[in-house]
Amino acid sequence: MENYLKVLGCRGSVPVSGKRFEKYGGATSSYMLRLGGSLIIIDAGSGIMAIDYELGENEKNASLFITHSHADHILGFPMCCLALCKEYHSDIYMKTRNHLDAKAQLNSYLKEPNWPVDCDKLPGDFSFYEIEEEMKLKANPEITIKSLEACHPGGSSLLRFEYKDIAVVMATDCTIIDSVREKTLAFAKDASLILIDGQYAPDNVMPGFGHNSWHCAAEFAKEAGAKQIRIVHHDPHSSDDILDKAASELLKISPNASPAFEGETIRL
Repeated sequence: MENYLKVLGCRGSVPVSGKRFEKYGGATSSYMLRLGGSLIIIDAGSGIMAIDYELGENEKNASLFITHSHADHILGFPMCCLALCKEYHSDIYMKTRNHLDAKAQLNSYLKEPNWPVDCDKLPGDFSFYEIEEEMKLKANPEITIKSLEACHPGGSSLLRFEYKDIAVVMATDCTIIDSVREKTLAFAKDASLILIDGQYAPDNVMPGFGHNSWHCAAEFAKEAGAKQIRIVHHDPHSSDDILDKAASELLKISPNASPAFEGETIRL
């Protein structure tokens, strides 16, 4: 039984396409985590469309964690097999925000004039759960999930998935500022793999937008002792050339750090 994470999409804000984005990909946030025999999907951006080609013939159940309901993290949901095929069941986990639970947040997007059908009209079968500070995966109690609220406009859930001696940390859509640094370091400590938001080049950070520079992200992950570091949520303006430059700079910070790319499989 192999444990690994596959990057289905690691672009931030909006999907992009074209020759300038062929290497790192243009699909937005979605990751497939195979852990302890369970299928976990993190985020449902446009990258989740690739899940249709990743599932086994008789694999009909998934656990979907959505870090927050900004459009780039949910826009692929209504068009993937989990939503469109009645034989699929998904346990969907989200944190209540603005007094809206998981289903209500998805339906705030899946309604006219944005979208023609809501969760109740989609063929897929869904159960909805709150992301708690610490919880067991409903589908596999051997897996523990811990969460921490990120510094991000509107909020976002940092997630830590633990199974035996493996710990995978998803830290997309966060800003590592001084007031949250120590508790975030403790949350990410000694991760087997951390996927951390590093949207911006160091000279192009947008204050208040809720994202880090790739330098800041890599330095934080190194300090946390992460064994493997992947920078995610790439700026939609960052071409392959720009991200290649980032890759060279990241290696100077840590030999374990690199920009994630769409289709990458990371063994755990």
